[in-house]
Amino acid sequence: MRLLRVGTLFVVFCIAISLGCKEDPMGRARAAHATERADEAEAALKEVLAQSPKDFEARRLMADVHRFRGQFEKTEAELEALWKEKGFADDTKEFPPQERAYRDLLENQFNELYSRWSTALDPAKEPDKFEKVVHAGLVWNKKSATLNRILVDHYLARADALQQEGKKLEAAAAYDQVLQLRAMPAQRKDAQAEADSLRKAVFVDEINAKFAAMKAELATAGQWDEESKTLTFVVEFPVSKRLKQKKEADLATARKEATGAIRSTIATWVAKVTGLAPELAAMTAPAVGSGDEKLGGGKYAVSVSMKLEDVIEAAYVVKLKADAAAKKAAADAANPTDPPADTEEPPAGTNAGAAPAGTTGTE
Repeated sequence: MRLLRVGTLFVVFCIAISLGCKEDPMGRARAAHATERADEAEAALKEVLAQSPKDFEARRLMADVHRFRGQFEKTEAELEALWKEKGFADDTKEFPPQERAYRDLLENQFNELYSRWSTALDPAKEPDKFEKVVHAGLVWNKKSATLNRILVDHYLARADALQQEGKKLEAAAAYDQVLQLRAMPAQRKDAQAEADSLRKAVFVDEINAKFAAMKAELATAGQWDEESKTLTFVVEFPVSKRLKQKKEADLATARKEATGAIRSTIATWVAKVTGLAPELAAMTAPAVGSGDEKLGGGKYAVSVSMKLEDVIEAAYVVKLKADAAAKKAAADAANPTDPPADTEEPPAGTNAGAAPAGTTGTE
């Protein structure tokens, strides 16, 4: 009899629990949500929303129902609507504990959404959409190891493919993207090196292509030696007629007086060969070898030679510096700051930016 009563009570308890669950649509919704049973969760949540259309929890769980079905755009729209309604976009606003808990729940849902969404996409077939989704996920969690890793792998693969196609600058840009992510130190180092190498290769290719059209004319004029890959030209400069070839002191004086003309001529040639603007070409300092010197009759003449590879290397270094300066200037313009209050103007009659005496300012 005792066993019968216990059994009866157990059956009654089970029935009561069953009836209670059926009468509690939110309970059924949570149970179905926990195991990602989309249809059951949706049916239960619709019951809740029919009674309370603005129920936060029901709407939050319904967003996941769309995710279970792979309807990621719909999930994103629902979560963004809830985020906006709650005012969570305002970082300066203080929220009570319950609201902070809601915010944490939504953040977790955003993270899960973009994690699932990114793995559902094929980066080879939909690269733009894949990048957009992963970047959106990193907005919510920039430290996500998973999202950073798959995006780094994507950009590395993309850079490699672009190199295979001969698209060097596009490949360099892909490597640049790796540097913006939380990549492994070795990956960042390699990406930086590859990007630099590719950009330099493009610069060298462009100059060689430009120079190829000049070779014949320069060779005819005796200004280009194909075997040594050297440019040679003569610089002439007027000096005092009292300076003589046989006196070493006079030659030293003539060389010093002609320094500006030599530098100017070199800059002109560098600009001609590389296409650099004259003011940038003037900043180059390639290895220069002086040949025969002639002094007399009020004229100093010297032959100057430059290895083409030295010209290109110097031009590339100057270009990098100019690009960095332009980038900094743009950043400063976008974020202007007032000059220090104690900054003073240089005294009248001075030139604060002038080169030290005895220098040309182009060292």
